Amino acid sequence: MSCAELPLRAPRQLTGFWPVAASAVAGVTITFLGFYNGLAWSGLFASVAAVLADLSFY
Repeated sequence: MSCAELPLRAPRQLTGFWPVAASAVAGVTITFLGFYNGLAWSGLFASVAAVLADLSFY
């Protein structure tokens, strides 16, 4: 394997992992913040977690 192929191979191997990891992080964040604030602002927490998960892909 050449040095030029190596940086391209790693992201290709992780393409299935990132959506699962982002979903898990968003779910844990929503759950934690929901219990922390008594589920008073769960809609806002869900949208903030979705935006942060979306931003983490860039």
